[in-house]
Amino acid sequence: MTQDELKALVGQAALQYVTPGEIVGVGTGSTVNKFIDALA
Repeated sequence: MTQDELKALVGQAALQYVTPGEIVGVGTGSTVNKFIDALA
């Protein structure tokens, strides 16, 4: 598995900690882009 694929998995896994309507602060790292993509 590539590093990019692993980051996508981490982004997806982080979704379980977010509830609808919640305000989420995110950082600026490359993995946060995958998290934001998963949120959309």
